[in-house]
Amino acid sequence: MEIVVRTAYGEKKFDAVSLENTNIFAVIKPRAIKNGGETIEIGRGTILIPNLGNYQFFPYGAYEALRSKRTAVIGYGKTKLSGGEKKELGDIINDLREAVADILRFSSLSDEEKEKINKSIENLYLRLSKSRNLLKNEARDYIEKSFDVIDSLGRINPSATSAKLSAARARLEARIKEVYRISEKLHFWETILLQTIKESVGVFDETEQFTSRILNSKEAEFFSGQKEIIEDLRKFKAQLDNIKVAPFSATAYYCELDLSGALSAFLNEDYEGFRQKISLTRNGALCKLRQRDLERIIWWFKGENLKGIENRKEFFLQAKEKVKEFEKGIKGKISDEGFIKKVFTVSFWNRFDSVYEFLSQHDFETAYGYLKSISHDL
Repeated sequence: MEIVVRTAYGEKKFDAVSLENTNIFAVIKPRAIKNGGETIEIGRGTILIPNLGNYQFFPYGAYEALRSKRTAVIGYGKTKLSGGEKKELGDIINDLREAVADILRFSSLSDEEKEKINKSIENLYLRLSKSRNLLKNEARDYIEKSFDVIDSLGRINPSATSAKLSAARARLEARIKEVYRISEKLHFWETILLQTIKESVGVFDETEQFTSRILNSKEAEFFSGQKEIIEDLRKFKAQLDNIKVAPFSATAYYCELDLSGALSAFLNEDYEGFRQKISLTRNGALCKLRQRDLERIIWWFKGENLKGIENRKEFFLQAKEKVKEFEKGIKGKISDEGFIKKVFTVSFWNRFDSVYEFLSQHDFETAYGYLKSISHDL
């Protein structure tokens, strides 16, 4: 279907499909967007997700979008990995309550305690950095207006000051409610993306099992079940055709072509041609299955960083072991011979060396970037 969405480049039309009947879309027909003298290519399978009034592009598809949304979910405190913004604001709200309580019993405070009130209000202000969020900025302004609660003569207006701090607290409480709504939306999007990944990987998993069974059979065995083989070939072709989301759609397209070639060879009793096309399909499916394994490592890697790495040496050793095990699991076990676009290039394998190098330097952010680039090529 054709959709019109607002983007950072203005309103744009796309041929796209909705994921699970939501406002998340996958582009099914590539197009170019002009932005001044620059041309931005929006490829097939690119995911479009609403973000702050505009639609955000994820050209590498579901895994890229999921990484982005999961990071945002953690930032808002949706998971146990981090308290996020909700915890931060909750702490400030509790301190505002204490400040109001102190001000309302001003007459019974010592000079030292009175001075402490001013300091605590100034600290609350500093903890609220300038934000794009209106509620947080309003809270910050109210706190600023409460500076110098006690003047040089020791005079104070407890009611006016406490009202300002209470107004600041009310803004932050409203922001927390807003954050909950955002968290729920992010969690919803996360669920849709996970379901999309699960369905796509499931097709490649079944395809790999089917093609492996064929390749492990003798010629006489599978030509004897001609009807079943034809039905299976057509079934998997149809399932692959339904995959519209990157990073699965391109591989699904080529696997579908290979299965068409396999079906033609099968009907012509071309055993070698049939086997060659089936082998190509299997290797394509294996790339997507191994990509899933790498994405699990990538998310573990990101999760540990978000929690805060206490023992960097131990993390380096764990990460290195996981990546080496993954590299060993694909080297020599998947072939890109016959692929239109080669996967296992010199550059591909060199990036593993870069991962190990930056891990050893404890430059985990750069190592993370190389892991993502490896996944994008699979």
